[in-house]
Amino acid sequence: MRLMRRIGLAMRFMFAAAVLLTSLPVLRAAEPTVAGRTLKEWIADLDAKDALVREEALEVLPEFGSDAKPATPKILKLYETDAPTVRYRAALAIWRIDGRTEPAQAVLSVALKTGSKSKRLQAVQLLSQLGRPASELAGPLLELMTGEPDYNVQNQVQVILAQFGSDAVPAMKDALAKARGDQRIQFMTLIQYLGAEFRPLLPLILEIRKDADPRTRFAAIRTIYVLDPQNKQVLTDIVEASKSKDIGIRREAFQAALYLAPRPKELAPVFRDFLKDDDVTTRCRAAAVLYEIDPTTLKETLPVVRKVLQEGGANTWSIAASALGSFGPAAKEALPDLTNLLKRPEGRSYGYMIVQACRAIGPEAVPLLLEVFEDPQAYYRSQAQQTLVMIGPDAIPKLLPALQHKNPAIRQAVVESIQRFGPGGRSAVATLAGSLKDEDAAVRDRVLTVFDSLGPDAKGAIPALRELLRDTKQDESRRWRAMDVLGKIGPEAKPALAEIEPFLKNANELVQCRAALAIARIDSTRRAEFMPLFLKPLREKKATPGLTGAYLIESLAQLEAPKADVMAGLLEFVKNQPGDSQLQVAQGLNTHYPDDKEALPVFREWWKSANPAIKIEAAIGLSRRKEQPGEVAPFLADQARIAGSPFRSRYLTALAEYGPAGKPAIPALLDLWRGDTTADSRFRTAEAILQIDPAQTGIRNWVRDQLRINPAAIQRQQAARVLAKVDPSYEQLRPVLERWAKEGNVTTSAAGMEILGLLGEHGKASVPLLRSALRESHPLKRVRAASSLWQIEKSPDAIPVLIKALGESDPLPSIGVYAGYVPVATRMASQHAANMLGEIGPGANEAIPALREAQLAADEGLRQAATAALKKIEVQK
Repeated sequence: MRLMRRIGLAMRFMFAAAVLLTSLPVLRAAEPTVAGRTLKEWIADLDAKDALVREEALEVLPEFGSDAKPATPKILKLYETDAPTVRYRAALAIWRIDGRTEPAQAVLSVALKTGSKSKRLQAVQLLSQLGRPASELAGPLLELMTGEPDYNVQNQVQVILAQFGSDAVPAMKDALAKARGDQRIQFMTLIQYLGAEFRPLLPLILEIRKDADPRTRFAAIRTIYVLDPQNKQVLTDIVEASKSKDIGIRREAFQAALYLAPRPKELAPVFRDFLKDDDVTTRCRAAAVLYEIDPTTLKETLPVVRKVLQEGGANTWSIAASALGSFGPAAKEALPDLTNLLKRPEGRSYGYMIVQACRAIGPEAVPLLLEVFEDPQAYYRSQAQQTLVMIGPDAIPKLLPALQHKNPAIRQAVVESIQRFGPGGRSAVATLAGSLKDEDAAVRDRVLTVFDSLGPDAKGAIPALRELLRDTKQDESRRWRAMDVLGKIGPEAKPALAEIEPFLKNANELVQCRAALAIARIDSTRRAEFMPLFLKPLREKKATPGLTGAYLIESLAQLEAPKADVMAGLLEFVKNQPGDSQLQVAQGLNTHYPDDKEALPVFREWWKSANPAIKIEAAIGLSRRKEQPGEVAPFLADQARIAGSPFRSRYLTALAEYGPAGKPAIPALLDLWRGDTTADSRFRTAEAILQIDPAQTGIRNWVRDQLRINPAAIQRQQAARVLAKVDPSYEQLRPVLERWAKEGNVTTSAAGMEILGLLGEHGKASVPLLRSALRESHPLKRVRAASSLWQIEKSPDAIPVLIKALGESDPLPSIGVYAGYVPVATRMASQHAANMLGEIGPGANEAIPALREAQLAADEGLRQAATAALKKIEVQK
């Protein structure tokens, strides 16, 4: 019955939500609802005969915040007289609606002793929120780890203990001393996650290291190494155990060594002993890790993996191919094995693993990847190209000969790969210039695309481009594209003006404009000469094919035409354009003239449009200029409420830009927040609400609660980010962030340091912590610390740290999980460093050489980030 009731509520919720969303324009100023029902309707349910209906109402009413206070008398009566399950929910509802904590304290204290595991876990979370000391709650929390394993509960216990920090040490010490067997191992695994704050437990764990059970001993060894990496005795214990006659103990020693980070050279004998193990996975892992520890072991480790590739079967090839990832370029000796495997019918189905191994090997693997380009399966071809992109510009010397390949599809793929190298593709310009005469038109077009993206770096192709302009046998559109490329090359292309000038007399007005724009880019002194050519269609209120309003706006922005002249004719011009063209113009205005007041008349006119897409762009434009909030803000809020909208974040950002002027949108935003079913969307909506109206204490308290009690780390971090932006003075925020920053977990630590930077001046007390983190061993931590240091006090000490991170390698071992030769964490650190240097702008001028070097990196994301950063640093004067 209870299940059917909840299913019925869920169906009612979905139906009501659907009705609500389809009638949004009518409900703009309607009474707030939850699950499609008003506050009065939910209060009425408190009188229902069915206890389940009363329980549902008690769960929902707190969503209305202080608006639900009229329900307090009824809720108090239910707390005093009803069944236990109703009393429990009533006590929590009183606390959340009215702020009275005594009933909640009472029912939660009972639940902590007598409830189910999930109920006791909730009681710990809520009592902590009510202010009960962590030292009192840690013991009952650890008791939840006993009995049958419940991994969901265990994960949440881990999260809460991390929040309790050192306050949980006494309870953990007591629990660890009493536990035995698997329970004790479980506690020590938990301590490994919790990290440095549990160092006071070291003496006890050193004693446990003498336990008769080998699994317990090795769990203790791993824990000691986490808490005290300088303790060499644990390494000696592992090495000695690896020599045991008991294969079980030897395997425990191997596993213990495998999961230590970082792995010292003293562990090499452990892995060497397993190079001949019967288990293929163990052999390959041992070989990969031994090489990581000591690269001089290549001749004894790589053959182990190669043998599996040569003699193994379908169930072992992927293991060996993955292991090659740890060998990097040294694995090139295995290329013949990968090639032979690729030629076998049963081996081709493992093409994706072969391609991944090639990524680790680097440029030497390019010939093999080119063979994959001929594979009939598009997926493998795509993987091969992506791998080439990841190898980066170093692959160019091996790629260029393939421009002569007989298969035009391979030639096209080579050019596309070079394009993905970004500025790193400049070393291929001279050779690519020859491909402008390729017999395949698609190849020629792709070459022009590469040159177009390279801009000034394509100057080596100027002679070939000039020849293309003179070749009247070429397709006209290709010659026009060559003209565009020469314009983007800039002043270096002045010799090509002789070929471009004749196009100014072309009968096609679009061609005239393209020629004019190219000339203006090459010779900036002639910009004023060509402005009338682009303003003419606006003044004549007409457009020709291709000469759209969007193109005109972009071109006039590049020519730096007077804004008043641009806007003067634009309003009448767009009236003669179809809806799609008007939309493009609106988007162009928002892109090229994002804040200019001169565009207001145009946006005001578009605001009257019956075309929803145009109206939305008008609303965005008006919000940026803080105009007409009474009409625009509710409209944007309605758009954000549309279920599944991919642009919700954009609408919320636009609303937040209004600040307090956006208050007319608050009712709709509150309704959206109450009805949101995803945490990410709820946090974004809460942030927008608080940026508009900081007095929304119900929303602020909800975000604060998520920081304290949400079991998901990523959602606690989302809460912290929102608070850092809208409530930076919240006294509990900075201590939480500092605790995260000190954690051993790289992701959590980096997130803590990153969010500290969002506090701005409110984060000044954390500057000493951030400065000490500049010496961290992991690049991601250092980058986050340096970024925050700059955000808080504009410290020049941050810049050298960020520059260094652009070219660093990841110090952490892969533990048998391979993500290519460039580890994932390093790519993140490098990209974050480049992004931050771009945010610093011209003040990071000293980073320019390092960023130019990063443009040639193997990682595509880093190349793009470095290019974007250089554009922000090298500001055009």
